[in-house]
Amino acid sequence: MRRIIFALPALLCAACDPALCQAPEELASGAVEALIDGQSWQASDGAWSETGTSLQLSTSRADGYMLSMVLQTASDGLGVLDALDQDLLPFDVLLGEGDEGGWAVLYPEGSNNSFATKYASGGLLTVAAQDADRLLGCFAFEAANEEGDSVNVEQGLFVIAAR
Repeated sequence: MRRIIFALPALLCAACDPALCQAPEELASGAVEALIDGQSWQASDGAWSETGTSLQLSTSRADGYMLSMVLQTASDGLGVLDALDQDLLPFDVLLGEGDEGGWAVLYPEGSNNSFATKYASGGLLTVAAQDADRLLGCFAFEAANEEGDSVNVEQGLFVIAAR
């Protein structure tokens, strides 16, 4: 199994370096963590599902937020599921608005007003590694609500059971 150690230096980095986008081996499958406006956030139930030709990564509510990210195409234009099937790792997915790349939505507890990358400058997700047990990656994005309030998600990391 590959040892994975994580670091993401900037919110909207040009590319997440797969050598830096890594997680400690003791991190359990289902772990999703990030800094949300500088505050540590962790979920332990991260899961993925295939929705047509897309891949959806999601969590239940944890530490006040629920997260959902839909990945459609890698930055080279290849479909995300095709890139995974062909083991073309690592690859990046631009998070923003539209039918290319993908998007992220952050749902704060106690509010019907979610934060979405389509209302902000977007971000980047890197699928860094896949082994027999886990899919590993990192992400960073800016999201906003319809009123213009924004949230920064940095140093995001997911370790999700392999499909």
